[in-house]
Amino acid sequence: QYKAMQAAGQIPANIVADTPQAAVPVVGSTITRQARRLYVGNIPFGVTEEETMEFFNQQMHLSGLAQAAGNPVLACQINLDKNFAFLEFRSIDETTQAMAFDGINFKGQSLKIRRPHDYQPM
Repeated sequence: QYKAMQAAGQIPANIVADTPQAAVPVVGSTITRQARRLYVGNIPFGVTEEETMEFFNQQMHLSGLAQAAGNPVLACQINLDKNFAFLEFRSIDETTQAMAFDGINFKGQSLKIRRPHDYQPM
């Protein structure tokens, strides 16, 4: 009976809301995490995760690339043995904007900023 009503057009086959999704920054979403991360190579020896996050948060605001108040960089993981870090941003757009910092000088080191190897565009 349900299928007959659906076939007759009395019940829509697929129900989709007409309201568009609001553009909300996706903070901390595991789905977008991969697209919100950047590899930062050639980091200065002995630098801390806090110093690195503070540096990038300041640079994002000074250059006008931060899209809102607060810190664009949510997290930092440093691998001191291999001299690199991963930064996690609050939005995909801010992550893309931060690619512009490739070659920026941080404590005498020219940083190498890249997408992670597992990056897939959303």
